[in-house]
Amino acid sequence: MILLFFSAFKLDAQCEPVCKDNTDIYLCYESTVEVLPEDVLKPIHPDCLKDMVVEVFQNGLSIGNQVSYLMAGQTLDVTLTDTTNLFTCQSTITIERDGTHPTAVCDEHTVTTLPPSGSAILCADNFDSGSYDN
Repeated sequence: MILLFFSAFKLDAQCEPVCKDNTDIYLCYESTVEVLPEDVLKPIHPDCLKDMVVEVFQNGLSIGNQVSYLMAGQTLDVTLTDTTNLFTCQSTITIERDGTHPTAVCDEHTVTTLPPSGSAILCADNFDSGSYDN
């Protein structure tokens, strides 16, 4: 019985969240994103992330866990709590405008043939060779 208690305690201690001091969230034009536990936490066991809830505060009022491009330039408070309310940590996030353009890497060897109508629908995946965005 004691061994079971010790094992449960060890798992809880392993899941104690430790927030980063500050995190920059970069958003593209007119975008809205959900702030995830891994955005504000220092590294933690992946199994623990499912039990974490993020709440963002703007001027002291809860706005849930989503932030918008329109908030660029603002620093917001964040509270992260596990679903059992055993652990909590606070941090801040700064919303930044993403000014870096994506990098397109296109396949130069794909060949396609048009039907007699002269038009076709092609998927971007057929030509993508590892495009990325920060």
